[in-house]
Amino acid sequence: MPQKDELEQGERRRLEHALEETLQELRVVQTGVQILSAFLLTLPFTNRFSSTTGFEKAVYVVSLVAAVITTALVLAPVSYHRRHHHLGDGTDDFPQIITVSVRLTLLGMTTLMIAAVSSILLAIDMAVGLGWAVPLTAAVALVFAALWYCLPVRRRRGDNR
Repeated sequence: MPQKDELEQGERRRLEHALEETLQELRVVQTGVQILSAFLLTLPFTNRFSSTTGFEKAVYVVSLVAAVITTALVLAPVSYHRRHHHLGDGTDDFPQIITVSVRLTLLGMTTLMIAAVSSILLAIDMAVGLGWAVPLTAAVALVFAALWYCLPVRRRRGDNR
Protein backbone atom coordinates (compact mmCIF):
# COMPACT_ATOMS: atom_id res chain seq x y z
CA MET A 1 0.00 0.00 0.00
CA PRO A 2 1.28 3.46 -0.82
CA GLN A 3 2.20 5.48 2.20
CA LYS A 4 0.59 8.79 3.06
CA ASP A 5 3.65 10.77 1.88
CA GLU A 6 3.59 9.02 -1.50
CA LEU A 7 -0.12 9.78 -1.91
CA GLU A 8 0.44 13.42 -0.95
CA GLN A 9 3.33 13.69 -3.42
CA GLY A 10 1.18 12.17 -6.17
CA GLU A 11 -1.63 14.62 -5.43
CA ARG A 12 0.86 17.50 -5.35
CA ARG A 13 2.24 16.47 -8.76
CA ARG A 14 -1.29 16.25 -10.16
CA LEU A 15 -2.12 19.73 -8.85
CA GLU A 16 1.16 21.18 -10.13
CA HIS A 17 0.40 19.70 -13.55
CA ALA A 18 -3.13 21.15 -13.51
CA LEU A 19 -1.77 24.57 -12.62
CA GLU A 20 0.92 24.42 -15.31
CA GLU A 21 -1.71 23.36 -17.85
CA THR A 22 -3.91 26.31 -16.91
CA LEU A 23 -1.01 28.76 -17.10
CA GLN A 24 0.00 27.38 -20.51
CA GLU A 25 -3.55 27.81 -21.82
CA LEU A 26 -3.46 31.40 -20.62
CA ARG A 27 -0.21 32.04 -22.50
CA VAL A 28 -1.97 31.04 -25.71
CA VAL A 29 -5.00 33.23 -25.01
CA GLN A 30 -2.82 36.14 -23.93
CA THR A 31 -1.26 36.50 -27.38
CA GLY A 32 -4.62 36.80 -29.10
CA VAL A 33 -5.89 39.25 -26.50
CA GLN A 34 -2.82 41.43 -26.88
CA ILE A 35 -3.22 41.52 -30.66
CA LEU A 36 -6.90 42.45 -30.38
CA SER A 37 -6.16 45.11 -27.74
CA ALA A 38 -3.36 46.63 -29.81
CA PHE A 39 -5.58 46.78 -32.88
CA LEU A 40 -8.39 48.42 -30.93
CA LEU A 41 -6.04 50.94 -29.34
CA THR A 42 -4.99 52.18 -32.80
CA LEU A 43 -8.51 52.71 -34.17
CA PRO A 44 -9.16 56.21 -32.78
CA PHE A 45 -6.01 57.42 -34.51
CA THR A 46 -7.23 56.47 -37.99
CA ASN A 47 -8.84 59.01 -40.33
CA ARG A 48 -12.07 57.05 -40.66
CA PHE A 49 -12.73 56.90 -36.91
CA SER A 50 -13.78 60.55 -36.79
CA SER A 51 -16.71 59.76 -39.09
CA THR A 52 -18.07 56.91 -36.96
CA THR A 53 -21.56 57.19 -35.50
CA GLY A 54 -22.33 57.43 -31.81
CA PHE A 55 -23.43 53.78 -31.88
CA GLU A 56 -20.13 52.71 -33.47
CA LYS A 57 -18.15 54.67 -30.89
CA ALA A 58 -20.13 53.02 -28.08
CA VAL A 59 -19.48 49.56 -29.56
CA TYR A 60 -15.81 50.48 -29.88
CA VAL A 61 -15.61 51.50 -26.21
CA VAL A 62 -17.30 48.26 -25.11
CA SER A 63 -14.87 46.25 -27.22
CA LEU A 64 -11.79 48.11 -26.01
CA VAL A 65 -12.76 47.96 -22.34
CA ALA A 66 -13.62 44.26 -22.62
CA ALA A 67 -10.27 43.56 -24.29
CA VAL A 68 -8.32 45.43 -21.62
CA ILE A 69 -10.26 43.71 -18.81
CA THR A 70 -9.55 40.39 -20.53
CA THR A 71 -5.85 41.21 -20.48
CA ALA A 72 -6.03 41.83 -16.73
CA LEU A 73 -8.00 38.64 -16.12
CA VAL A 74 -5.76 36.31 -18.14
CA LEU A 75 -2.61 37.75 -16.60
CA ALA A 76 -3.98 37.66 -13.05
CA PRO A 77 -3.48 33.89 -12.48
CA VAL A 78 0.19 34.21 -13.42
CA SER A 79 0.64 37.10 -11.02
CA TYR A 80 -1.37 35.35 -8.31
CA HIS A 81 0.72 32.20 -8.65
CA ARG A 82 4.01 34.11 -8.63
CA ARG A 83 3.11 36.23 -5.61
CA HIS A 84 1.71 33.28 -3.68
CA HIS A 85 4.60 31.01 -4.61
CA HIS A 86 7.41 33.48 -3.95
CA LEU A 87 5.92 35.66 -1.22
CA GLY A 88 3.66 33.16 0.49
CA ASP A 89 3.99 31.69 3.94
CA GLY A 90 5.86 28.64 2.69
CA THR A 91 2.81 26.42 2.33
CA ASP A 92 1.65 25.19 -1.03
CA ASP A 93 -2.02 25.90 -1.44
CA PHE A 94 -2.38 24.52 -4.97
CA PRO A 95 -6.11 23.81 -4.70
CA GLN A 96 -6.80 27.48 -3.92
CA ILE A 97 -4.41 28.73 -6.61
CA ILE A 98 -6.04 26.45 -9.18
CA THR A 99 -9.57 27.44 -8.12
CA VAL A 100 -8.78 31.15 -8.35
CA SER A 101 -6.93 30.67 -11.65
CA VAL A 102 -9.78 28.74 -13.23
CA ARG A 103 -12.33 31.34 -12.14
CA LEU A 104 -10.22 34.19 -13.48
CA THR A 105 -9.70 32.28 -16.72
CA LEU A 106 -13.45 31.71 -17.16
CA LEU A 107 -14.13 35.39 -16.51
CA GLY A 108 -11.38 36.27 -18.98
CA MET A 109 -12.86 34.02 -21.63
CA THR A 110 -16.24 35.69 -21.10
CA THR A 111 -14.81 39.18 -21.51
CA LEU A 112 -12.80 37.96 -24.50
CA MET A 113 -16.02 36.78 -26.13
CA ILE A 114 -17.56 40.21 -25.47
CA ALA A 115 -14.51 41.93 -26.96
CA ALA A 116 -14.44 39.70 -30.03
CA VAL A 117 -18.17 39.86 -30.70
CA SER A 118 -18.34 43.63 -30.25
CA SER A 119 -15.26 44.04 -32.48
CA ILE A 120 -16.99 42.00 -35.18
CA LEU A 121 -20.11 44.12 -34.81
CA LEU A 122 -18.06 47.29 -35.22
CA ALA A 123 -16.05 46.02 -38.18
CA ILE A 124 -19.04 44.67 -40.12
CA ASP A 125 -21.12 47.76 -39.33
CA MET A 126 -18.37 50.03 -40.66
CA ALA A 127 -17.78 47.82 -43.70
CA VAL A 128 -21.31 47.06 -44.94
CA GLY A 129 -23.76 48.59 -42.47
CA LEU A 130 -25.78 47.64 -39.45
CA GLY A 131 -28.29 45.60 -41.46
CA TRP A 132 -25.62 42.97 -42.12
CA ALA A 133 -23.72 43.51 -38.90
CA VAL A 134 -26.47 42.49 -36.49
CA PRO A 135 -27.34 39.05 -37.94
CA LEU A 136 -23.71 38.17 -38.71
CA THR A 137 -22.62 39.22 -35.22
CA ALA A 138 -25.45 37.19 -33.71
CA ALA A 139 -24.19 34.17 -35.66
CA VAL A 140 -20.65 34.75 -34.38
CA ALA A 141 -21.95 35.05 -30.80
CA LEU A 142 -23.81 31.74 -31.23
CA VAL A 143 -20.62 30.05 -32.45
CA PHE A 144 -18.73 31.34 -29.41
CA ALA A 145 -21.50 30.18 -27.07
CA ALA A 146 -21.69 26.76 -28.72
CA LEU A 147 -17.94 26.14 -28.68
CA TRP A 148 -17.02 27.78 -25.39
CA TYR A 149 -20.05 26.92 -23.28
CA CYS A 150 -22.34 24.27 -24.76
CA LEU A 151 -19.60 21.90 -25.95
CA PRO A 152 -17.80 21.74 -22.57
CA VAL A 153 -21.10 21.38 -20.70
CA ARG A 154 -22.15 18.47 -22.95
CA ARG A 155 -18.77 16.81 -22.51
CA ARG A 156 -18.96 17.24 -18.75
CA ARG A 157 -22.34 15.52 -18.75
CA GLY A 158 -20.82 12.62 -20.68
CA ASP A 159 -22.56 13.29 -24.01
CA ASN A 160 -19.77 12.92 -26.60
CA ARG A 161 -21.95 13.25 -29.71
